[in-house]
Amino acid sequence: MAENGTVALTRDQILKLLPHGSIAMLVQGAIVTVEDDGGKISVTARMATWPMREAGIEEAHFPTKPVVRGTDILEALFQAAAMCFHEELGERLAYPGSVDNLRWRRKCHPDERIDLCAEVTRRRGDVFRFKIEALVGDEVACSGEFTGVLDKKPPVEAPAQTEPAAPPSVHISAGVPGLAAPSIG
Repeated sequence: MAENGTVALTRDQILKLLPHGSIAMLVQGAIVTVEDDGGKISVTARMATWPMREAGIEEAHFPTKPVVRGTDILEALFQAAAMCFHEELGERLAYPGSVDNLRWRRKCHPDERIDLCAEVTRRRGDVFRFKIEALVGDEVACSGEFTGVLDKKPPVEAPAQTEPAAPPSVHISAGVPGLAAPSIG
């Protein structure tokens, strides 16, 4: 997105750009903005919590007072941030890298609206850095930074029909004085 302006992406459009099934897609839609001041790229989106309800995750995570898992919020933030490069995602994939300075400031409940914000703070070739926030109303639920990478999309190939390899046998007693030495294989 080289030009200034705003692009709105629907959930269906995002599903075509990211290699996720419907149940793993945690973004309902996104608005990508490019501004005049130095080509600043940002995205705002809304987290979809209904896939978690359909999968029964809500009931399993603090069943008496359900909360949205932090890992799901972080994944939704990455999915939203990847939309900053939506024009490149047709032929490339975005992969998460490191997460830094992440702070959780409040719990998020499945019935709350969770807004996702990401802004590109640096890009060098295929490596990019984002400032991220998840908001419930005006309250910051979490904030931090992460790094991601754009990679070439691998060609789609049929999975090879091979027998799964047997896992190596490892004795748990390894390194315990008085017990047998480890044996692998």
